[in-house]
Amino acid sequence: MESSPPLLLYFHQGFSPYLPFALEQARLSNPRARIVLLGDWTNRIRGIDYEHHCCPENSARRLRFHRAFVHLNTSNLEDERRCIERWLCLADFFEPAPPGPFWFLDSDAFPLCDLGHLARDLGGRLAGLPHLYGTCFCPDAGVVLRLADWILEQYENPGRLRLWAKRFEKFRRGEPGGLVVHDMALITEFENEQGLRLRDLREPCGRWLVDSGAYGGAFLQKKKALPKIWRSAVDGQIRVRLPAGDFQLAILHLQGNDKSHAAGVTGWRADLVRSFFRPPLRRNLKYLCKYFYHGGRYHRHLATPPA
Repeated sequence: MESSPPLLLYFHQGFSPYLPFALEQARLSNPRARIVLLGDWTNRIRGIDYEHHCCPENSARRLRFHRAFVHLNTSNLEDERRCIERWLCLADFFEPAPPGPFWFLDSDAFPLCDLGHLARDLGGRLAGLPHLYGTCFCPDAGVVLRLADWILEQYENPGRLRLWAKRFEKFRRGEPGGLVVHDMALITEFENEQGLRLRDLREPCGRWLVDSGAYGGAFLQKKKALPKIWRSAVDGQIRVRLPAGDFQLAILHLQGNDKSHAAGVTGWRADLVRSFFRPPLRRNLKYLCKYFYHGGRYHRHLATPPA
């Protein structure tokens, strides 16, 4: 039975050089899919078959969040707030007509297979890496709408904010019971309160395996203890060898400096090269050279099967 075309959703603010490669790879591996980027005016990319939607700056959810937000974290305020805001942006996108099943992908996630097939093998179960804050599959939009409302309720609850502030001070003093409030902590608490049980995408699902960043980072970071991934000469799929056998990577994560390997996975096309020619031009042309060099190295690395 043929699986239905998947909906693949990305969220990203600003332009990053790896983003065009992720979108191109999503289209190459999912030719039937609806691919959507929830972004802004700076990251519209010509020549790639995807939908671009600018997140509304003055949505009711976003304005409520900005009025109530308190930064209880040691990280950059804008970065941390953006990580939480993506769920509000996603909820805004889903109204007034929530979709059916969808994948919400990290912007450095590179799909390597038809994710409709993987969703079918998951049996329609809610799944993540290992929680919703990583790449996740949702059988419907309901969980995202509930999460967005829950986040706003927590920040608008003075009692909850006082509790968080006390626990954050404990964290800063190095005392037990400390808490840093970020998107991962919020989502874990939401899942516990809602009694959600997600299938862990890091565990094999049939012949598939989803990378949480470990396998994608094994090359440049010289992590010799990690299994090598390689591109099969027979079917072109990227595989990883584990004690339980060989598995096909359904999604590859290229995190940190490993993002410069993107061209080694996706290859080059004129539209990908042109995407670098935007402000700040000098910085992006430096990235173009870096991606060309590291992409070539990674392509040769993937062409070598394990011993």
